[in-house]
Amino acid sequence: MPGLVGVGELKFLWERGLLQNRRCSCGTPLRSCLFWVEVLGEAFGGIPDDATARALDAASRRFRTRHLPGLLLKPTSPPDADRLLWYYETLERLYRAIAAVSGAQVVVDSSKFPSYLTALLQSPALDVRVAPNRPMGQW
Repeated sequence: MPGLVGVGELKFLWERGLLQNRRCSCGTPLRSCLFWVEVLGEAFGGIPDDATARALDAASRRFRTRHLPGLLLKPTSPPDADRLLWYYETLERLYRAIAAVSGAQVVVDSSKFPSYLTALLQSPALDVRVAPNRPMGQW
């Protein structure tokens, strides 16, 4: 669809994509996929090293489903929000790079974790929308 790019479950980019080098939907290992090489170059100046990918994966794990009640019940941002500011900024750079490289106005992330959504919502620079999960034909 013009103006839209689907990128799979970005929550798993660090672990499955960078650390495990699993295949992109194009069939190429992520670290060799021309799209992701260009996106990561745009966002970070190149493919992040393993230590950085592990740190990003660890930050991502802070937003797991089992943590959702605590994330939602806190009246303000999480107590370690300042410590995770770098992670929120990383997500912002990643999504902006995906849009720039693809030329799309909308990045479709099919991550299915409400807890990950709370991480995305920490970045006011991202315009995050949620599409309802409905069976085909019920729109």
